[in-house]
Amino acid sequence: MWKHPKTVTVSKVGTGEVQEVEVTPQDTAQTILTKVNASSSMVLATDPQRAKVFASDEVIWDFLEEGMELYSAPPMPVGC
Repeated sequence: MWKHPKTVTVSKVGTGEVQEVEVTPQDTAQTILTKVNASSSMVLATDPQRAKVFASDEVIWDFLEEGMELYSAPPMPVGC
């Protein structure tokens, strides 16, 4: 069954830039980052503190809600 795209906003952490994008059921986190012209080194997260970070190849359709805000952010450093 065909599903209507969901519109979400993506805020680029540290820049103040916010973009609306349409997401389709097959879009991955990396696809969404590409749609907002984010660097390939960025991660897509549910909040600016990166509490939930999506894998670049993760399809996130079922997680998304219409009008939801996501965040494009640099990955968290690992280790000390």
